Amino acid sequence: MERNAPFDRVVFDCRGSLPEAEVVYAPQGGSGPGSALLRVVLTPATYGAQPPESPVIDGFPVLREVRPLWDTFSSLTWVITVAERAAFRVFRLPAPDRVVVEVDHVEPGIGGDVLQEGDVGAGVATWQWRLQLALSRVMTVDGQFGASTLAATEDFQGAQGLSPHGRVDPRTRAAMARALEFPEEDVLALADIQAAAAFLHDVMDGDDDLVGPLGELFTALGFVVRTLDTEFDEVAADRVALRPFVLTEQLRLLAHGLRSGTLVDGASFVRALTEAGAGARPDAVRQLTWYDLTEVMGPVVDVAEMGRRDLLPALVLCLGRERAARRGDAVPDPVWGDEYLDPLQLMLLHYAIAYAPELQEA
Repeated sequence: MERNAPFDRVVFDCRGSLPEAEVVYAPQGGSGPGSALLRVVLTPATYGAQPPESPVIDGFPVLREVRPLWDTFSSLTWVITVAERAAFRVFRLPAPDRVVVEVDHVEPGIGGDVLQEGDVGAGVATWQWRLQLALSRVMTVDGQFGASTLAATEDFQGAQGLSPHGRVDPRTRAAMARALEFPEEDVLALADIQAAAAFLHDVMDGDDDLVGPLGELFTALGFVVRTLDTEFDEVAADRVALRPFVLTEQLRLLAHGLRSGTLVDGASFVRALTEAGAGARPDAVRQLTWYDLTEVMGPVVDVAEMGRRDLLPALVLCLGRERAARRGDAVPDPVWGDEYLDPLQLMLLHYAIAYAPELQEA
């Protein structure tokens, strides 16, 4: 086991022929809150004289346990317990023969999220590990944002010329990305998102092909754009990496709907969503309503800048506001612009709800 700057690594040393490796998340999840299980099946493979003991794992941002599960005459199955479901990669390396599984660290907040004293979880553990690297200081990596983590965060912020308030906000995360030479999370200005909405409406009002601009939009949002002839394993790999994808055929249908001026009543969309089983509240007391969705999404566009996690809902709202402004609506809805959704807004909302737990638990 190894801790690296952006991921934890598990290495299986092999003797003889290099086995194939099937690595998938187990559907039952992990043994603790928010934990998950990766099942590793090595074929063909057998143990030597006896199965190895489970290694002691302590102070890893995401790894919690690695243990043998069972073996047959031709395969071995191991389980890797991680603190939270995250993207992973698998490599088969010859000479020496090894199967390597790398699990990404859970980001210490995305978009407008803020970590602060009292918080717990895998994101806190990642932040503690990154503080250890950036400050060259021994840190306890336990996922508990206590006094020592607060003091180290303040020291890091002071060293980076930031206000030492001790909260892990987008600016602090961006500074850490620079310090560790990670790709930085974009901090987007609301004005940029409004400009993107205006550009898309300009394209819709013109005679240009919409598929190209829509593909560029989804790529900028972090989606993987695939064609219909994509091999299944490529699509599966994208799903494993927890990256949403969109097919070019979907973009063509989307472009047709936008050209046709198709609009759906927002309240009807929410009702259909809940009837399909999406957006239901965990306690099942009542279903998601248009008012609930407005209450959750409204604050997104009350801030001057945001990260990528906030981009989908902000773009949905800016698209509606831009449409209402161009139509000259007398009293536009202060959040949505109007009470209707076009096909692009519908698609973005589907993804926003699927990838934003706070919309599912509003």
